Amino acid sequence: MKRIVSLLLALVLSVSLLLTARAESAVFALRADTVICAAGGTEVSVDIVADANPGVAGLNFQIAYDPALTLKSVTRGGALRSMSYTPPGDLAANPVSITMDSTTNDTSIGTLVTLTFEVPAAAKSYPIRLTRTVGNIVDQNRSVVADSLTSGAVVVPGGGFLLYADKVEASVSESGTEIAVPIRLDSNPGIAGLLFRIAYDPALTLKSITRGDALASMTFTPPGDLSANPINITMDSPSDDASTGTVLTLVFEAAAAAHDRYAVNLSYSARNFVNQNYEYVPVTMVGGSVTAHNWNSGTVTVPATCTADGETLCTCTDCGATKTEVLPATGHTLIYAAASGVLTETCAYCDHTATATVSAVRSRYTGEPIAAATVAYADGWLGGETEIVYENNTAVGTATASITAGGATAAAAFKIYTPGDVDGNGTVNMRDVLALRQFMAGGYGVEIATEDGDLDRNGTVNMLDLLTLRQFMAGGYGVTLE
Repeated sequence: MKRIVSLLLALVLSVSLLLTARAESAVFALRADTVICAAGGTEVSVDIVADANPGVAGLNFQIAYDPALTLKSVTRGGALRSMSYTPPGDLAANPVSITMDSTTNDTSIGTLVTLTFEVPAAAKSYPIRLTRTVGNIVDQNRSVVADSLTSGAVVVPGGGFLLYADKVEASVSESGTEIAVPIRLDSNPGIAGLLFRIAYDPALTLKSITRGDALASMTFTPPGDLSANPINITMDSPSDDASTGTVLTLVFEAAAAAHDRYAVNLSYSARNFVNQNYEYVPVTMVGGSVTAHNWNSGTVTVPATCTADGETLCTCTDCGATKTEVLPATGHTLIYAAASGVLTETCAYCDHTATATVSAVRSRYTGEPIAAATVAYADGWLGGETEIVYENNTAVGTATASITAGGATAAAAFKIYTPGDVDGNGTVNMRDVLALRQFMAGGYGVEIATEDGDLDRNGTVNMLDLLTLRQFMAGGYGVTLE
C-alpha cells in the first residue's frame, strides 16, 4: 500500500512539474531595457524586448516614462515582423501605446520597438514602465496569453556610486561556451567598504571571478563557494578609493541553447556602502544579462580591401537581432617585374605600386670581393629587404649586382678598375701611356672612358692626366694613382 501511495505521489509531482514548465513556457515575457546614459543632455535608445514568446497574434501595451524624458522617436525592431504595426499617433503622449496584430501567431523574439529619448542633465534614474490591460495580449485563437512585463530605466550617473553589470550578446551554440560579464563602476564619490550580491540565472554556471582595475587599493574577499547563487562580493580598505572602471569580471559557462536571455542581477543593503568616515554612500545598481544568439554566417555590407577592414552583418536566426563583425583586410597580392636595375612591385587588386632600385659605383680593384651596390626602396615597398647578389666582383672588369623578388631579378653593372689602367687589361704599363697619348692627339682611333683617363679626378681627360701617368711610370716623382 505504501508503495502505491509513493508512486501516486511521484506521478502527481511529475504532472505538477510538467504543468509548471508548460505554464512557464507559455508566458509572453516583455521588458524595457535599463540603459546607462554616459552624460545628461544627450539622446539614448531604449529597446523593448520580447525574451519569451509562446505565440501571439495581437497585443497592445503602454509605455509610461519619467516626465523629465522627451520621447523623440519610436522605431520598429526585428521581432514580430509578420504582424501589422500601428505606431503611436502622438509622441508627446505619455504613456504611448504600442499595437501589433495578425491573423496567425508570431513566435519570434527580440526587439519589438526602440524608443529614443532626450535625457535631461540631472543625475538620477528615470523609470520606464510597461503596462497593459488584461486581455490585450492574445493568440490566434483569441485566447489570452499569460504575460510578464518588466520595467526599465534610463540612468544618468551622478554624485553617487553607480555599479552595473554588462549586457553581453553571446553565441551559445555549444555546451560549455564561456562568457565573460564585466561588473563596472562608472561613478564613485569615494568608498572604503562595500558588500553587494550577484544573482544569476540558474542556466549559467559561474566558473571564475577576477579583479579588474577599479578599487584596486581595497582588500577583496572572494566568495568562498562559486556554486552559491547569489554570491556576496566584499571589499574594504582604511581609506576611500574613488577609482572607476572594471571592478570584477565573472566568467560563466552556458549550456547550448536557442535564443534566451539570462539575467545577472545586482543587489545590496543600504548600510553596506560606506566611506572612510563611516557615512553611507548613495548607490545605484543596474543588472546585466547574457543573451544567447544563434548567428547566421552574415552578409557582407562593407567589402574588405587590401588595406582596410570590411564589415559583415550577422543576424540571429531566432530573434532577428543583428551584430556587425569585422571582415579582415585581405592584404595585397604582389606581382614583381624588373627593368634597368629597378624592381617594380604592384598589387593584382589595387593601385599599389612601389620600387626597389639597385645601383653600384665604379670601384678600385683591391684583390678582395667588391661590394659596391646599394638598394633604394620607394613608395611603400612591401617586399621586404632584398639580398644583393654579386657576380664577377673579384677581378678588374665589369661586375654585376642583382636583387630578386617574386621571381623577377633586376641588375646593375659596375666597373672594377686599377688606377692608370687606361686600356683595361688589368695592369699599368707603357701601353697605357701610349694609349692616353694617342687619345689626346686624336686620329689614332683610340677611345677610352673618361673615368679611366681622368687620373686627377677633375672631370676631364687632358695633358695633366698624361703627365701624371708618365711620372708614375718613371718613378721618383712621388706620384700615386687613386
